[in-house]
Amino acid sequence: MTIQEKLEKKVIEEIEEIEEAEEESSLEDDLSGVSADLLSFRKYESFVRQLFELKPGIWADVLGLCNGLDEIKASIHKLEAKIDDTLKVLWLEHPDPAEVDFCLVLFYVDVLDWNSLAVYNKGRLLAKNPLIAQI
Repeated sequence: MTIQEKLEKKVIEEIEEIEEAEEESSLEDDLSGVSADLLSFRKYESFVRQLFELKPGIWADVLGLCNGLDEIKASIHKLEAKIDDTLKVLWLEHPDPAEVDFCLVLFYVDVLDWNSLAVYNKGRLLAKNPLIAQI
């Protein structure tokens, strides 16, 4: 193999590594976007209500909590197909007992070792739906 061929091979390998890193970064960006959307948009509030019907600390498949949310469900399904893994979620009480209206929501994908943690104002949702407050 000539020096020129070795250099070309090295450049091709480096380009492939960069493309792989960009693809993984794009997937992580997409996961972050979907996770933020689920907690931010009123049209996805049923996802949050279903999440809070679970006890704190119980992992759930995000898709399983998206009943009736076909648009975002399709996006999540496509992402999960690309990563060949499941987007999981759980919620926990806020670690500061004085923050009774707030909780933590954690999204996680094992194969990417990716996570997203959000502080969520559960009190706002409870005020709108007192049945959740009993959980």
